[in-house]
Amino acid sequence: MASASHAQQRSERLKTLGIMGGGRWARVLLNVARHLLPLETRIFWGTTHGYDAAVSFRNAGNLSHITVVDSQQFPFGNLDAVVIATASHSHFSDARRSLECGVPTLCEKPLALNRQHALELVQQATDQGTLLGIDLEFFYANYVQEFAAAIVDIPIKRIDIEWHDPRIEQRHGEMKHANFSVNIIHDIFPHCWSLLRCLSPQHSPQEINHVRYHPSSGVQIAVELQAEIPCQINLGRQSERRIRRIAINGGEAVLDFSTEPGSSQILGTLTQYRWNGDRPLSGALRSFFDLLEHPERYAAWPLAAHNCVDLIPLSESAVTQLRVEQMRQVEHASRGGWDLTHDDHRSLLIDTFAPALNEQGKLHKLQSEEELYEFAKQMVQNLSDH
Repeated sequence: MASASHAQQRSERLKTLGIMGGGRWARVLLNVARHLLPLETRIFWGTTHGYDAAVSFRNAGNLSHITVVDSQQFPFGNLDAVVIATASHSHFSDARRSLECGVPTLCEKPLALNRQHALELVQQATDQGTLLGIDLEFFYANYVQEFAAAIVDIPIKRIDIEWHDPRIEQRHGEMKHANFSVNIIHDIFPHCWSLLRCLSPQHSPQEINHVRYHPSSGVQIAVELQAEIPCQINLGRQSERRIRRIAINGGEAVLDFSTEPGSSQILGTLTQYRWNGDRPLSGALRSFFDLLEHPERYAAWPLAAHNCVDLIPLSESAVTQLRVEQMRQVEHASRGGWDLTHDDHRSLLIDTFAPALNEQGKLHKLQSEEELYEFAKQMVQNLSDH
């Protein structure tokens, strides 16, 4: 909860906030933001496909200071700040609309799907003197900061990151389903990039050496950091349980935040972390709101797009390599014949084609086993037609 002094300071500047997006994460942002801001702050909630559900959510919570609007009529010109949480492929166009109106903008990751679009947004924000940030909340995770401080004297020779999600889990009071319509790299790699920047700022990620893919175990990304330090990142969205684990030098120091705030083992010493101050998302949003009162801090803001733009070409490179590997496996499976009773065959089809279709604006609901099976079946039909 924001302190009275913080709330009063922001109430003089942030009288209207816009949140774009009608999905689960937009609802999470809405709940966190309204606890950080004074009650008199008007919130405009824009959604394209979830208007009725958004109105029901607002009414059920008796949130009279929230106005639900269609995204096409989103009142950018009347807003003091905007948070964008729409579909990933819409982030670039939505952020551009916001910046064109001169509105300070915080965008969920990814900011854009390619380097050119990201640089356009950064330049647009610079030209208009408008704030633009990317919501990389782990910059504000106290347990990451404490772990980084504890390993500062350990020479880093290798970093391994494991990030796996179950297909369905309970998060923030709602059921969270893995979003197979978003490329796993756009979905998770930005978090890993921010963790690397937090843990060892002097060893920034430089290059994607290679990407490996297996339908059941997920994606392995080999990243080269500065000083030729290797980093292996393992990502998955079909795990039996939630895994968040960072290992330094093969286990010399380990941070496990599968259940936040997690614990660490450093040179044999166990530390159980406690929450200290804001949770990560609250910290990220608070930092954005505070910039409206203190724009002089923008240049050094960790979430500023100009400080994170190096992330985009790395993601783009990893996505390109992943798609090449997936299509190689699709061609191999097509020659041998598809068996949709085989988990790996279904996963390969979903992981390969659902994100590509989503980026074309062709969104499929992929939550139930039946929906996943029918999508895979349709992809086999499409392949046979070509």
